[in-house]
Parts: sequence; C-alpha cells; structure tokens
Amino acid sequence: MKVAKNTSRFLAAVILSGALVLSVTVDALAFRNLKPGEVTPNFTASAAEGGSVEYAPPTEEVIILAFVRQGQDKSGDLIRELAKLDPAIADKVQVLALVVNPGDGDPVAWAKGLGAKYPILIDENEKNYGLFGVVVAPEVAVIAPDGKLKESFSGHTSSTKISVEMAVKEILGIGADGKTKEAVEVNIPQERKLAMRELQKARMFIKRKMRSKAAPQVKKATEADPTYLEAWILLGELSMEDADALDQAEEAYKKVAELDPKELMGKVGLARVRAKKGDYEGAASELEKAAMVSPNSDKLYFYLGVMHEEAGNWEKAAKAFRKSAEKCHEEVETEHQ
Repeated sequence: MKVAKNTSRFLAAVILSGALVLSVTVDALAFRNLKPGEVTPNFTASAAEGGSVEYAPPTEEVIILAFVRQGQDKSGDLIRELAKLDPAIADKVQVLALVVNPGDGDPVAWAKGLGAKYPILIDENEKNYGLFGVVVAPEVAVIAPDGKLKESFSGHTSSTKISVEMAVKEILGIGADGKTKEAVEVNIPQERKLAMRELQKARMFIKRKMRSKAAPQVKKATEADPTYLEAWILLGELSMEDADALDQAEEAYKKVAELDPKELMGKVGLARVRAKKGDYEGAASELEKAAMVSPNSDKLYFYLGVMHEEAGNWEKAAKAFRKSAEKCHEEVETEHQ
C-alpha cells in the first residue's frame, strides 16, 4: 500500500485499514543488525498523531527512514533537509521520521516546526532502535521498493542530503538533471563517467568509516571533471575534517560558488573555513554577503548568528538568530497555505 504524502491522509489510511503496510531496510554502517542488500524484519510503530502502523515489504515508493532525536541540532538539520528534497525525486519517495525520544517534548510540534510534511512516528521504549541496531541518532536509510537497503548514513553533515538524493536517484535510474538513466547514459561525457566512478569509490570508503582515504578519491573526481559540483562539495566537507587541509577546503568551496553561485553549500563552506581559521568576523562578513544573494535562507542566518556569537557580537548574533526563526516560520506558513 502506498504511504500517504501528508499527515491527514496518512492517519486516514491508518483509521480505515487499521494498519499501513510498507517496506523498510537498513545499512551495515548506520545500523549494527542489518547489512546492505538485506530486507528488514516487519515492525510496528505508533504515529505521533494517533494510530498504529505496521511495516512490511514491498512498497510502491523508495523509502527514506530517519531515526531522529528531538531537540538535537543534527537531527533537526536532517528533518529540515528531508523536507526539501530534489523535485526530481520528491514525489517518488516516502520519508518517515522515527523519533527515538518521544518523552522529551512534543515530537509533532518539533518536526512540523522544522518544516516536516511527512509522517512522524514514535519509537516506544526504543524498541525499533534496538531492533535495527541504531548506533546513535540521527541515522538514515534509503530503501528500495523491494525492501532492500541501498545506502545508509550515520550522523549528519552538509553532504548528507546530497548523498541521500544520489542514492534515491540510483534506485530510480534518474540522472543529475532529472532524466532517466536510459535517456542520459549515451550523453554522459567520458570525463564525467570517470569522475562518477571515483566519487563512488570515495563513498564506499566513507561507508566503511575510512574517511581519510575518501578525500584522495574525491580529489581524483574533481581532476577528472572540474565541473562536477557534487564532487567539489564532498571534497570541501572532507577537507574540513582535517586541520591541515583547510586551504583545500577553501579551494573546493570557492569552486562550488563559481560553478553555482546560488548553491548555499559554497557560501556557508567558505564561512566555515574562515571560522576554522579563527576569523569569525570574516566568516560573518562572508555570510552577510551571501544573505544578499539568498535572503530567504533560514539556515544561512542561523550560521550567521553562530559566527557573530563566536566573534562576541551578541546583538548581531541575536538579530541573525531572530531572522533565521522568522524565515523558517515564513517557509512553514507558505508550505501550509
């Protein structure tokens, strides 16, 4: 049965049928008890707004299952980003957020406040947390319609959303431009094919928690195809983890900004590099310039507030945080109109 796209339809399906059936699987790195290609056991979860839900494969859509902890910054970032998936795949996936600490507040208010438009589920007594072998929230799995795991990701970084989208597109056979694989395969330049292979190798290193070996592979991808935006973004993220590679991170984010001036990752990345080097005022200046180009980004204003706070500019920090909250509220209001 297809999962409803909004809470009201979702709950109606639960009330009418008594149970909702779909598939879920998970990944070896993010989950201790399951490996790629395996099908998850059937399990049940309660919908935060009422009803009991039963899950079992197969499904009509690709499933993105996220174990999240309300009140946690990284989980909040993941919830927000999963509500803004690439339009090329948005209507072909079903996002499910399983809150592992429902007693620490109102899960629905928390998730909906971050823009979630998908079902919010409750993991009572961490039953499914243990069943899946979750290491630490947030963790997210991309599951094919046949119930088999495609990819899983532990924690949250600036590249998580892109990685999730890439995994979904691979399942659906969709290229970066939104066309099916069959439609674009013959038109992919040789340099891009080579770069994609190198990036895939890097992602395998990341899955095996060998991130230090991933960066050189991503570097090869950027050398094979200097216009490969996804590779530059990932190179910047990996380089940020190495104090001796900040110059490489800066170069990567500059390239991101050059290839796509509207891509927020480039602007925020450059600010993060400056902050890592101790130049918080310079970082804030970069974000203020970015805000002139992307004035509606709540996340950008949030980072701006953090930079002002680190620089000791409390009034500017408070102003930026208020602006971030306003933009987030405006976006949620627009989505519900």
